[in-house]
Amino acid sequence: MGKSTPRVGMDACKALDYVDELRNSPGKGGIGYAVRQPHQGSVSMNVRILVSICLLAFPFASNVQCAEPDDAAEAAEPATAHAERITDTGAYIAEIEDSLVLARNGDYGRLKRGSMGRLESSRDRIVDLLDGHESARELPTEDRIALYKAQEQISSILRNNDKDRVVCKRITTTGSRVPVNECLTVAEREVRAQVARENTEKLIRNVCTPGEGQSCD
Repeated sequence: MGKSTPRVGMDACKALDYVDELRNSPGKGGIGYAVRQPHQGSVSMNVRILVSICLLAFPFASNVQCAEPDDAAEAAEPATAHAERITDTGAYIAEIEDSLVLARNGDYGRLKRGSMGRLESSRDRIVDLLDGHESARELPTEDRIALYKAQEQISSILRNNDKDRVVCKRITTTGSRVPVNECLTVAEREVRAQVARENTEKLIRNVCTPGEGQSCD
């Protein structure tokens, strides 16, 4: 097995960067000057100790990997607020599906290449996270964060948080071969898609299937 790269905390990494900057600063005379001649005021004992440690560690800095900051705590609050609003996971997933249909039809405007693949990947992630749950409130914190990030990915691609944004597209109306411009806001397009889906679901529920204990006369 290979030797693992040591990881250090963010404060130590910042100090190493500072020492490197001082070493390469010709106007300040290098590290020795910085240690002997503080810029202004007194230097706390903690800073003196940290700089001393960095001086000793500097020769090995190329073999040190800085630890990445943990953003879980920062994301937990908005993720929880997002999860609290999802009380019906079935309806929520249906809205996500509506968004993807609108995206395929160009109702959010032109998307960058590869965007549909990222949208579908985020949709699949959301479906997996919510599988077996009636409400997103049931999710543990780490899954709430994953759900929130997947939704943010979708929103950043579609830019559908701005409901007043107007999107124009060329359409051909019934009975005419001449395309015309249709300009609607994002909110209007989403409402129209939701109504169309609900009407289709209602039609399917009202379809009579023979042989299930009911007459289709």
